[in-house]
Amino acid sequence: MVVFTNYALRAVLTNITQNSGGAAGVLKGAVAHLFINAIVPTVDSVVANFNEATFTSYTNQNIVWNSPPYTNGNNQAEMTGGTLVWVAGSAPTTQTIYGAFVTDAGGTNLLWAERFTTPVPVNSAGDGVTYVPALVPTFTVGIPQSVAP
Repeated sequence: MVVFTNYALRAVLTNITQNSGGAAGVLKGAVAHLFINAIVPTVDSVVANFNEATFTSYTNQNIVWNSPPYTNGNNQAEMTGGTLVWVAGSAPTTQTIYGAFVTDAGGTNLLWAERFTTPVPVNSAGDGVTYVPALVPTFTVGIPQSVAP
């Protein structure tokens, strides 16, 4: 089994969130949205699976990545985006926010989705939701074992 080091994972984070060799990384220009349906995101989720929030003053927000990636307290490579805050305006439509989903700049491709531990109610003017996008890549690559005939 191949295990990637935090150095390599930090490089991956840098390459997918920043410009690299003149081309934008896949997460550069990522857009965060809030969802109001009680979906549990999976690797097969698509944008159409999510019902986007519509409370007064809501709009999706561009993610600005903090740089550089770092090794967090759990000894994992991590990169965070700037804190995103949504605040309901006057007479908001009552909604429960179940989580955030992130798309490419065009809003057509789902990059990831995250269900909040506890849903956030938006019932009154001034109610809000805060979200800090964080990427912690954890994966290993298995090398197939040869099988004796």
